[in-house]
Amino acid sequence: MSTNFENINLLFPEKVKLFCMRFKKHVSEKFLGSSARMLVGIHFVTATYPFCDITPAKTRPKVTHSLTDRYYRYCVYRRRKFFDSKVWPLVISVLASIITSIITTWLLQ
Repeated sequence: MSTNFENINLLFPEKVKLFCMRFKKHVSEKFLGSSARMLVGIHFVTATYPFCDITPAKTRPKVTHSLTDRYYRYCVYRRRKFFDSKVWPLVISVLASIITSIITTWLLQ
């Protein structure tokens, strides 16, 4: 299984559903709606099937979905990408600005 997350683009409703699934461990397919197939396809969600025999029955066994380890790795990837592209450049520029102002006030006295 590849861990290249650069080509994964989630819509806002999909992000919200996945975020809610962090707290609610097992959800039905109705909760995921139309995005269930796509989320299973990119291995962010897995379906849990209870064991049952193959005899025909009037009711279907309840199928639940839960998050996979790949989704948690995606969250780590997105967090690192955010820090590398937004937070660290801001922190470095602020620190450089403060150090420069301290040095110039010290030299001018």
